[in-house]
Amino acid sequence: MRFEIDLKVCYRPGFSNTTQFGKIVNISAVGILFTVQNDIPLWAAVEVIADWPVKGKGGMPLKLFIKGRVVRTQPGAVALRIVRVELLSETQAAARWNRIE
Repeated sequence: MRFEIDLKVCYRPGFSNTTQFGKIVNISAVGILFTVQNDIPLWAAVEVIADWPVKGKGGMPLKLFIKGRVVRTQPGAVALRIVRVELLSETQAAARWNRIE
């Protein structure tokens, strides 16, 4: 089951350190479809981060952090199979994005 959702995202293909921007179109337990600025090849590893609309404990903002592989492409969008997904605090997400673990 896929759920339509409108979340702005930052994403980074595994072969690039350049952050690009898009929007999640829909999401399921195993995948996401999101818009892209540039083509990403099939099977490329991609990291995606988005502001999660639900707050954490004490009203703390959360970030959705996803690692996945491109399994389908279409003009202006790609589908990822989710390999790893986490809800993180802003500090944790920034550290993960900057690869300070």
